[in-house]
Amino acid sequence: MRNILTIVCLFIVISCKESKTDNPNSDNGITRALENNSDAIKPNMITELKATESTEKESISIDLIFRKNSIVEPTHQKVYLSFLLTQTKELQNYREITFNYHIENEEFNKSSFLISQKTKESILKKFSFIPFRNYTKYCLKNFEVGTIYALDIWIDNINQIYPDELMKTNFFDVIEKFSYECSDMDKSKDAKATLVVLYVAIKDYVDKVKPENPQLSSQKHNQKFLEELWKICNNGEMIQFAEQRLFGKVGGNWDEYSKYNSQN
Repeated sequence: MRNILTIVCLFIVISCKESKTDNPNSDNGITRALENNSDAIKPNMITELKATESTEKESISIDLIFRKNSIVEPTHQKVYLSFLLTQTKELQNYREITFNYHIENEEFNKSSFLISQKTKESILKKFSFIPFRNYTKYCLKNFEVGTIYALDIWIDNINQIYPDELMKTNFFDVIEKFSYECSDMDKSKDAKATLVVLYVAIKDYVDKVKPENPQLSSQKHNQKFLEELWKICNNGEMIQFAEQRLFGKVGGNWDEYSKYNSQN
């Protein structure tokens, strides 16, 4: 009787193992890896995540839901997912990766991000530059829900005043160039100048806006964020020293120079 029970138990265990191995939709632990790597970037950004491998095991589909008030801006979402790819080696073996995602309680507003083999190689090459990878991780870790949206608007605003002197692009492109300038691999200082003027404009807003303004808290965060980003690049140097070098003084520069440039 004991031998019969032993044989039955062994048969059940073997059957379970074979069933798990032969399941064409098994994700081979990628769901757990993605969850862990997402939390390592910044905890609690995602409420649900599930990876499903194709039958031929050359492609994978990942369905996820961003937590409300975490990552809502499209550029922010794609950078986050691209960075998640770089942090998840198990995911890099697939020729095609599809992220299907939406914000919590916004099923009506679903998006997809298809990463082909060529796109995957481009993303991995871009993030292979360690300083850029580190700056991107710092941004993703310290962004509030509206940070990237606000910074992109500010970049557009400062380009209205300095149309031919600053970078005219999105914030993450500025950060990529900034990482090369900080590593002395790019001597142009275009990104550095853009970030300094960006800081000056935001600080001027913070200094002048009324305390009850609902934007004050988020703009203070943006100001502090840029100050800390500059310190990382310049061995602890305060960004005010760069403001002094660029404008000749600290404080009042945005109001004075924006008025001058708008008249000329």
